[in-house]
Amino acid sequence: MSASFSWGILLILSLYTLIILGLSARSRKKNHEDEAFIDGGRSLSFFMTVMMTAVLWGSAVFVLELNTGFLHGLSAIWFGVSVSLSGFLLVVLTMRFFRRHAHLTLSELIGNTFGQHAKRTAAFILAVTLPILAMSNVYAATSFLHAVLHVPFGVLLLVTTLVTALYVMQSGIWSIAYTQIVNGILLLAAGVVLVFVLLPNHTAIGHPITLQGYHSLWGLGASSIGLWLVSGVANAFSGQAEMQVMLFARSDRAAKRALLVSAILVLLFSFFPVWAGMQLRAMMPHTSQAFTALATVFIEKANPVEVTIFSLAIWSMALTYSAQHIFSGASSLASDLPLLFSFRGKHFSLKQRMRIAIFVEAFFVAIPSLLQPVHLVWWSVLASLLRFVGVGLPVIFVWVLVGKKHVKRLHHKQTQTLCNES
Repeated sequence: MSASFSWGILLILSLYTLIILGLSARSRKKNHEDEAFIDGGRSLSFFMTVMMTAVLWGSAVFVLELNTGFLHGLSAIWFGVSVSLSGFLLVVLTMRFFRRHAHLTLSELIGNTFGQHAKRTAAFILAVTLPILAMSNVYAATSFLHAVLHVPFGVLLLVTTLVTALYVMQSGIWSIAYTQIVNGILLLAAGVVLVFVLLPNHTAIGHPITLQGYHSLWGLGASSIGLWLVSGVANAFSGQAEMQVMLFARSDRAAKRALLVSAILVLLFSFFPVWAGMQLRAMMPHTSQAFTALATVFIEKANPVEVTIFSLAIWSMALTYSAQHIFSGASSLASDLPLLFSFRGKHFSLKQRMRIAIFVEAFFVAIPSLLQPVHLVWWSVLASLLRFVGVGLPVIFVWVLVGKKHVKRLHHKQTQTLCNES
């Protein structure tokens, strides 16, 4: 690939980044109070809630299933099933509970029941594990663009994390909400481009994949598949990014419908990246890194327009997925560990603490990415299970023993208020 073409792609990525930062800055007028920086005034529409959840889950499924499908074959589909299962369980089990308690973070919810020590511990666990979840898409984009553009991996990683931090810190949750429509369109564009690049070059007959269980739904084994499904169930109780999105929706109905629609869309979409990963393996059977192989195929087979569109799409997926997890981790740091941000007796406002915490979380994303892991999905599962042990289990305790009484008491209080007003 010529140097002039690489510079052209870099220019387009830069223009896209400026547009994203501009939309983010424009949304700043939505933040009339410090708390609105985090919760958006709890006024997200049904459409915005769908975009935030569907694009969040869809970008994760795209990257992790393509990578796992490349390595292990058809059984990678179970990761998409686990993500959709998490969405359905959020609707059935925990959505009303989270919205009635109305806490900005899960660590705050835990602290109200178990005390300040438990609150600080949960906040720390969330602040560490959420960037690990964000790492997968950042690493995928950096690997692909490194191979295509021949820019040093470390430089691309630094730029990606800094841009994500700058874009989120502009206006908090509204920065993400305003840009997810663009990112959702690019996610679909990535799928279309992959079909055009991979389908005409089907060479599975020439390079049959003979790995045991590669073409079986159970190829990874019952234990691995079961672990993925358990992580999906765990996410219904410990998925703070999802909890915050449904909490910030303007009504229970909007949140419920948005989660159901997103879960169905992701389940339907999850077949595609598995096929793409398997097809990629058939074309590049001797490569161990899925996104390095993908970049090689694009360089050899795709035309300049297809390379440009996919480069833009995978860059947007990195921003899309990592932004919400960085934001969510930063909200626990800033809200529930405020003493970390005091300096010589000076205390910062919530918005100031959030902006500092966003850069801290972006740094945490970069660290595991430097390891250049091969099995991205297992990092995601590990982070989910660690988060469940430290956060999900206490939340289940509150949900079972405290939640019903709290909701009943709150409903009684609201009824009394309405009666008094009438």
